[in-house]
Amino acid sequence: MDIVWLALVLVGLASLAGVMWSLYRIWVEHFSEHSRLFGRRLQAIGEIASLGRVAAMQVRKFSESEWFNHWLIEKPLSHQIDQQLLKAGLSQTVSDFLLITGMSGCLGLILGYWQSGLLIGLLCLIAGLILPYGILGVIVSRRQTKLEEQLPEVFDFIARSMQAGHAFNAALQMAATEAPEPVATEFKLAFNQVNLGMPIQKALSELAQRVDCADMRYFAIAVMINREVGGDLSGLLRNVSELIRERIKLRMAIYAMTAEGRFSAWILGLLPLALAGLLYAMNPEFIAPLWREESGRRLVTYAFLLMMFGIFWMSRLTKVRV
Repeated sequence: MDIVWLALVLVGLASLAGVMWSLYRIWVEHFSEHSRLFGRRLQAIGEIASLGRVAAMQVRKFSESEWFNHWLIEKPLSHQIDQQLLKAGLSQTVSDFLLITGMSGCLGLILGYWQSGLLIGLLCLIAGLILPYGILGVIVSRRQTKLEEQLPEVFDFIARSMQAGHAFNAALQMAATEAPEPVATEFKLAFNQVNLGMPIQKALSELAQRVDCADMRYFAIAVMINREVGGDLSGLLRNVSELIRERIKLRMAIYAMTAEGRFSAWILGLLPLALAGLLYAMNPEFIAPLWREESGRRLVTYAFLLMMFGIFWMSRLTKVRV
């Protein structure tokens, strides 16, 4: 038992050190003199014409440590996490996200073992490791939904700009300047990449990867084909924006029709927790065997797993892709 407590203390100290290191990295990235100098250099990014510098700026680092960065580059999971961070619009690196995930798992293990023993500690460890991925997924989903809602206005703006006589690159720059966030950031990055010498096909492909929806892929393909064979790009963009608006209307209608199923899933998921809290408030000794006895802890574990499966199943039934 002393060895277990010693291990937990060491894990806690390691987690504390990780938190302090994360705070230091945040300060260095956002508030230090180096960060402010880097920000001023980014403002003058349009004046850079060297292709060597351009190629260097397009390389994303997975970690500030060189050896750890090389090790992460070889792992497919690191590239998946990096793509999710890009879609979420976060500036953290893959190593920062893995550090947060590890600290979350260690914290869950310590709290679970301290409260209910090793089995619950291991379950809390798994939950702590999954939690950052779930939060990142929610951030990506909300941002992608907002981006897709803003695309029709941006496409209409580009179409009107081209009808007024502007070139596509100038229309792209105007859209990046006038559009609301977060779509302005994505188009601004695409324009800077093209302005720095990246082929427009590659810049639009990366834009379609960051804004992961079919409409953005249609936009990228339409522009690429137009630059090869010509055609009325402004009219095509207006058609794409109208198609997006119709899809949004259909999605909202489906969302309203499936509201009852989602509400039922919330009730069925929260009802056991609310009932357990009510019983504990009224008579703690009545519900105490659920965590004091081995059979009670096993029963709670099985019930929790079945609840998670039921919530997942109902969420899949009420989710319709348009």
